[in-house]
Amino acid sequence: GTYWYHSHSGLQADRGLFGAMIVEDPNDTTGADVDAVLVLDDWLDGLGTNPDSVLMALNPAISGGHGGHGGGATTPAEHSEADMSVAQQLVSGGHGSSEPLGGMTQHIAYPLHLINGRPPDDPAVVTAAPGSTLRLRIINAAAETPYRFAVAGHEMTIVATDGYDVEPTPADTIIVGMAQRYDVLVTVKSGTWPVVAKVEGRDGYASTVLRSTDALALANPDVGGNLSELAGRLVTESELRPTESARLETKTPDRDYHIELIQAGDRYVWGMAGADAGKLVMKQGERVRITMKNTSTMWHPMHTHGHTFAVPDYGGLRRDTVNVLPGTELAIEFDADNPGEWMFHCHNAYHFEAGMTANLRYVR
Repeated sequence: GTYWYHSHSGLQADRGLFGAMIVEDPNDTTGADVDAVLVLDDWLDGLGTNPDSVLMALNPAISGGHGGHGGGATTPAEHSEADMSVAQQLVSGGHGSSEPLGGMTQHIAYPLHLINGRPPDDPAVVTAAPGSTLRLRIINAAAETPYRFAVAGHEMTIVATDGYDVEPTPADTIIVGMAQRYDVLVTVKSGTWPVVAKVEGRDGYASTVLRSTDALALANPDVGGNLSELAGRLVTESELRPTESARLETKTPDRDYHIELIQAGDRYVWGMAGADAGKLVMKQGERVRITMKNTSTMWHPMHTHGHTFAVPDYGGLRRDTVNVLPGTELAIEFDADNPGEWMFHCHNAYHFEAGMTANLRYVR
């Protein structure tokens, strides 16, 4: 399946400390002739400011590191007047809105968006033979940006989410939350085709190019971020269903927890609340169910470490990161099969740093 690795120390991942990790299936049945990995990312580090200054602009009480407890840069040079001025501009211009994500999408207007570390005017071109079946492994490594993804002139078939197979589902476009992965198939047409990851809910995009091996290279491959496919048939994660091999066995939960996803008033402080939030414990072999009630006005890509889960409301869809929309409840279930102490957190890096995290802990 399609995975990735990244730092959890402060905001290092928003400075590029991450990478793709692909586990190839020797029994793959998708029929793909060739693979291409596309890592989506939002970027601001070194463009007049840095992630730690942006975090301070969001909440001056946080001075680097998760919840102010270290791990981030806190030297005066990291928060110069010039850095803070740009950071405040990015924060003031960052709000977007998306109906599929239930409202406000983000707080930061990132100045640059990348695919495989490259800007739209200097893409890492994907090439494949015309008529071949190309598997695109899409990884959203962004800190704070959801992307709406499409390939010009091509229908996609979704075949996997977060490393687990789904029933093949045709789509023109998908929304990829932070830390989520989608594997899609396209049948390559002859020509040069823009591939666009548009910022969901506001201006901005990343792009690259799909070029068939019989096509001539174009002088300027960046054709902009508007594709008709982006306004086409959107398939949300709630519409996907797991294959039988990816389905988690149905069991009665041994542990049934309820938590609230909260914001502290209008301050940039995020968290998990409720009687169960501080006691998410389990024993090996148990089935665990966690119901998340999002009482905040923003969506949250919720992620478990050490475990993948099923989403009962989505027919048992397997994921390790699921988008919980504002004003909704969503449950996840998983088997306690990996003893240790693990994080359970929002994968908006700035929400995480501002407190939206809890522990999953095994007990004897």
